[in-house]
Amino acid sequence: MVSILLFMFFTVTAATQLDGTNIYIAYLGGTRSIEAQTITTSHHQILSQVTGTLESAMDAIVYSYSHGFSGFSAKLTPDQAEALSKFPEILSVYPSKTYHIQTTRSWDFVGLSESLSSEQSGIEFFPHERYDVIVGVLDSGVWPESKSFHDADMRPVPGRWKGTCMNPAGTNASAIIKCNRKLVGARTFDAHGSHVYENARDGTGHGTHAASTATGRLVANASVNGVARGTARGGAPLSRLAAYKVCWGFICDEADILAGFDTAIHDGVDIISISVGRSPHRYSTDGLAIGAYHAMERGIAVAAPAGNFDFFIYQIANGAPWLFTVAASTIDRKITESTQIDNYKPAPVMAPFSLTGPNSLDASIIKPDITAPGVDILAAWPTNIPVHGTNATYGEYSLLSGTSMATPHVGGALAFLKSIHPTWSPAALKSALMTTASTLDNTNATITRGNAPSNPFSFGSGIIQPAKAVDPGLIYDIHPEDYIQYLWSINYTSVEIQHITGSHCPKHSTDFSLNYPSIAIDKLAPGASRTISRIVTNVGTGRSSYTVAVAPPSDAALAIAVNPKTLDFFFTGQKLSYTVTLSLNKEAAGKSWIFSALTWTDGTHQVRSPIAVFSS
Repeated sequence: MVSILLFMFFTVTAATQLDGTNIYIAYLGGTRSIEAQTITTSHHQILSQVTGTLESAMDAIVYSYSHGFSGFSAKLTPDQAEALSKFPEILSVYPSKTYHIQTTRSWDFVGLSESLSSEQSGIEFFPHERYDVIVGVLDSGVWPESKSFHDADMRPVPGRWKGTCMNPAGTNASAIIKCNRKLVGARTFDAHGSHVYENARDGTGHGTHAASTATGRLVANASVNGVARGTARGGAPLSRLAAYKVCWGFICDEADILAGFDTAIHDGVDIISISVGRSPHRYSTDGLAIGAYHAMERGIAVAAPAGNFDFFIYQIANGAPWLFTVAASTIDRKITESTQIDNYKPAPVMAPFSLTGPNSLDASIIKPDITAPGVDILAAWPTNIPVHGTNATYGEYSLLSGTSMATPHVGGALAFLKSIHPTWSPAALKSALMTTASTLDNTNATITRGNAPSNPFSFGSGIIQPAKAVDPGLIYDIHPEDYIQYLWSINYTSVEIQHITGSHCPKHSTDFSLNYPSIAIDKLAPGASRTISRIVTNVGTGRSSYTVAVAPPSDAALAIAVNPKTLDFFFTGQKLSYTVTLSLNKEAAGKSWIFSALTWTDGTHQVRSPIAVFSS
């Protein structure tokens, strides 16, 4: 029994209903602090001007998005959609597209031991009680009876939580999902109305596997029919889980994904893990990127997969800079064709299916951001579905591979960090994981892909080390308005920016550089140079002095100068800036990427940023 690979596919055509309508998404921007019910009423009124009556509008509408952003999805003819797009309140109207779905040992492999992730030892390690984190998983649902979701010895659910376990009228009594102190929410979204009596119970296993990878409780003696036996657990075992079923089978409708984001924001999640994607499109027409922007705006970090290579997908997915884009690697264990456990030497190795950069939408941001285990991952599984790799073998756990499996590792790592640093922004959490990641395997050589050393377009900043990320020393923070300036800088129009953010913000600078934890220049001519700036925030001890070291570039034609070379901090929270000047000599070869890295160190912390420059 060998784990199978979950591939992503993308279909650009909307599913046509029998009455000739399609599901269209209408986007109106931000909520502007207006009550949700008032927003929904306005949606019905606007739509009625197209459908003819208020009653027909209420029949046509599928979702009213009224919490994280303002918009709705509705069943419309192409002519009705065209008429709706002419309303001044409507920023955009487009067909709802289809996205597709893309351990015992893995958390130990990345340095997050059972003792660190548990509450008792964790409180000893970190001298304060942890924040009660709620993780939203947007996927194919959940198998609530799994031992990974038991709530023994957990505290009462936080009073701020607004979610629930939905069981539509007509749900079979044997399929009812009951919330507990671990599984605090289970909602379902079905834009096409083909599953009217179904709740968020998982029908494929993908969502259950992802949810337990991120948040699963400790379960001793877990295995797949005796293979890979050990203690199954997630990265944040005492975090709460809220499952949002936005995928049916392996198909995930964009209207459902947006509804999942909007509801998760309303319910009060702290972290979102979503293991779906599609081929890259401009962020202004990408529902996942738009939903994730509004989540980030409200302090919710979102992890999403870089995608798996196949004949349909060959460019990295989920490349928006406010998303945490995750590549997949092996750990130091593999399952052979004869269902035996063998060891990788060296490890990790980048998974051959994990999509690589540069980001086709903007190569000035290195994507993927990070790497996490995604090969032969053991996690929870529905007991009524044969485990993967078999036709008739059932069990409570299964082995899967894919960037879908790597993503909840990052979701769990984000939850682990959030429990210790509850006031950190999504960008701060992301920065901590990126700058403390490792680019070395267990032989102290650069992580490989195939038989050759890899680079930042394959592993991003490296493989996650969550325990080290607790104390990163310095962070690169980003505010929501910075992303707006970033969009201006890559030539998005005012209208496109409104489509993403729901608001208009004037352009402040024509030479803007996003304060990202990695550094990239997507076009630099031989003989030219460019200077970019970064700001770091001291989150370590009050007084500290950091000096910079620059790794030799992969091509000596690139020269890198950092100014200043020393950063002296006097208090926690202090911000200091530095510049990086990247210069190519006139002999530099054209049309090639050159890689390097810079690292700030105070003797205790290593704050590393990869560098990529394209010689044009």
